[in-house]
Amino acid sequence: MERFEMEGNKMKETKLNPKRHFYLYAKGHYQRGDLIGDLKKIAYDYCGNEVDEDGLIILVASEAYKYLNEHNFLKILREAHPNSIRSQVLDPNRYESYAVRVLTQLLIILNLTVVKEENADGEYEEIISLGEPDPEILPVLSHIINGVKVNVLTVARRISRKGLVLQGYNDQDITDKDGNIGIDVRLQISDSWYLHFGAPDYDIDHRGCWGSSWIPKGCSDEEAMDITRDLIAQAADSYAQSEVDHG
Repeated sequence: MERFEMEGNKMKETKLNPKRHFYLYAKGHYQRGDLIGDLKKIAYDYCGNEVDEDGLIILVASEAYKYLNEHNFLKILREAHPNSIRSQVLDPNRYESYAVRVLTQLLIILNLTVVKEENADGEYEEIISLGEPDPEILPVLSHIINGVKVNVLTVARRISRKGLVLQGYNDQDITDKDGNIGIDVRLQISDSWYLHFGAPDYDIDHRGCWGSSWIPKGCSDEEAMDITRDLIAQAADSYAQSEVDHG
């Protein structure tokens, strides 16, 4: 299915998978809470109306079925039934609802799907277009920039740890010309993502898109999250601008 987006005052065709947020949720790009509640929010974005548990199973199963033969698909449905041997004896989650058990297995299938494959020229082509997660649907845990997955919590933890390390430094060694105590930090996204600390003069690799910020001495976890979101937003803007410049 093809979707259309506005570009200026013109409609632009886009090949984003219409059920892409189910894939993004399965692949860990959204923060998880209550499974049914989360999927209902995604389903509402897709359908434009409320969906019950049976409807959720139909929506997710219609995608997962593409990657399963009929035997394995029916096996998932049978084994999730509360009267099955697996449910009663082997499954540690047997006290969860049937819908949760089925959807958990179907999401595993979506998580394992390949979204890119290598062509004859050795280049990777997108076979399932997922785009970016939408923070208006659920809290975003990972962003995709230039094909690179950037996990918010992973970046924030590294920044927070760096802030703690700075507590062992003498203030005069990490005070800038304006009297701020801390160090520069830069997020680079090229073939992967990298964090660079300290003066930018020491950066050797200048590829990709970037974001820059400042880590104060004794940086708190909340400050680290704010810094991370700012770095990712800058890098995403940098990438978008580079696409425009080369488009």
